[in-house]
Amino acid sequence: MKELLSAYYPITVVYTTVFLTLGTVLLFGKVPRLERLQNYLSGKRYFTASFLFLGIFGVIELLTAPLTRMSGTHYTYNDIFGMAAVSMIHAWLNGYAYLLMLSPAPRTRHRVLWFGRAGLPVIILAILLPTFLAPATSQHFVWLVDLIYTAEVVWIFMLCRREYDINVKAMDNYYDEPERLGWMNGVIICTLVLAFFNLLQYHVLPVGIPLRIANTLFYIYFFIRILDYIPTFLSIEEVTPLDAEEKGRTTNAKSGETQKKQYYYPDNIPTVVAKWTEKKQFCRENLTITDVAGQMNTNRNYLSAYLNHSLGLTYSQWLNTLRVEYAEELFRENPGKNISEVGNLVGIPEVYNFSRRFKQVTGMSPQKWLKTL
Repeated sequence: MKELLSAYYPITVVYTTVFLTLGTVLLFGKVPRLERLQNYLSGKRYFTASFLFLGIFGVIELLTAPLTRMSGTHYTYNDIFGMAAVSMIHAWLNGYAYLLMLSPAPRTRHRVLWFGRAGLPVIILAILLPTFLAPATSQHFVWLVDLIYTAEVVWIFMLCRREYDINVKAMDNYYDEPERLGWMNGVIICTLVLAFFNLLQYHVLPVGIPLRIANTLFYIYFFIRILDYIPTFLSIEEVTPLDAEEKGRTTNAKSGETQKKQYYYPDNIPTVVAKWTEKKQFCRENLTITDVAGQMNTNRNYLSAYLNHSLGLTYSQWLNTLRVEYAEELFRENPGKNISEVGNLVGIPEVYNFSRRFKQVTGMSPQKWLKTL
């Protein structure tokens, strides 16, 4: 254990340097000042604050607390209070920045912003009070700090996960080949796991060393993703202007209450969709639901409602199914055609994407399916 704890100082130096560097790069990095990037720019500012905050805390820690960490003694309540206050502020900065990157509903954004600006200072002042008590007495309040920190992290995690799910569904209902957001789900889960180990280090001192290494590596990866995130963000923003109903939520302007959507579409929608399908117009590439609704002379909200609640499919699932079923038909009628040719004919020219979508519908690759003919 002594050997592990002796690594605290050099690891913290690296940790501090990395976070100060990441924060500085984000602070001075140039991003186009477009109106569509407003939430991205705000999220970038909060991530900058989050990184610089950890870096500055690392400097303070190096100047004031290395002996406690390297001695192998347990943490007092005063030590835990300082660490918990930093963790709570960082969790809020990080969580709010992540939410902004998903263009959340205004009500969700305001709730989290209010919590950070008003609720969090009150909580930190409340857990500060036991530091004025005798050490033996204040130590009994550690469980309260654990509970409050856990509640904050879980609450922010649930909000982020909900917005992630909403955006994945909304993009599935807009693009024929939605942007892959799986890495964002991984980031949410990793953040929760790191928060758990952060809590554990209050009670098991050596956990702090590998945790600091894991945090450094994780946030370097996340930093790279943030820099490369603008195209994905614009894909999300393209969906955001859809009526709030399409994202599964409506807001009462007077009460501010979120209500259930009343799904509706005209009676002629099934006929219009059938005629469009018969003409094989789904074979065009890169069709968004706006494109298809325009070709049908209808509203994309109506089309989305029909697909979701009558057929039980998202837009991308529906389009994918039509293309794969037509591909099966072409394979049967033209056994000599190769996979690339058929993919081009049905609007999926890339062989990898065609094979992936074919398997999503049929449960097997095109090569395996062809052997069943």
